[in-house]
Amino acid sequence: MADVMVVAIFMAYIGFNGIITSQLGQLSSAGQELVILATNGTSLQPGYYLFLTYTLLALFFSGFLTRKPQASECKNP
Repeated sequence: MADVMVVAIFMAYIGFNGIITSQLGQLSSAGQELVILATNGTSLQPGYYLFLTYTLLALFFSGFLTRKPQASECKNP
């Protein structure tokens, strides 16, 4: 489920960034008298990248540890 969480956070970041940009663009073109002071300070923080690394390593190592030994590895010398 960690991989789903990574994708959900990334999609939310992309979605909210697009919504904020489009809405602020519409408001700024509405008129000259309108002053908009808003900050779009969304960014992916280091914790996201650590969690992404954990998820990718967990997927890799779970596949690596659960693979079945091949016939050449099962032979005793």
